[in-house]
Amino acid sequence: MENGQYNERFEYIHMCPEQTIQAHKDLKGKLLVPIHNGTFKISFHAWKDPLQRITKLGEEENIRVLISRMGEVIDILSPPEK
Repeated sequence: MENGQYNERFEYIHMCPEQTIQAHKDLKGKLLVPIHNGTFKISFHAWKDPLQRITKLGEEENIRVLISRMGEVIDILSPPEK
């Protein structure tokens, strides 16, 4: 799910991490793979902020968050254990 380059000025274009968590819950997701972060900067948040926030929120909500490395291929039918 999309998680990055958010700002209150374009809230209808990019979700904040809290909205990403809520969307994941609404869709009854099993594994949250955050995307749309770390590629280029169009917002004012710190570079690592999206992944740090989604990781913390995932822990708080008991949601498994899988963060891939740039270019890494993830088999969603057989994701890594951790």
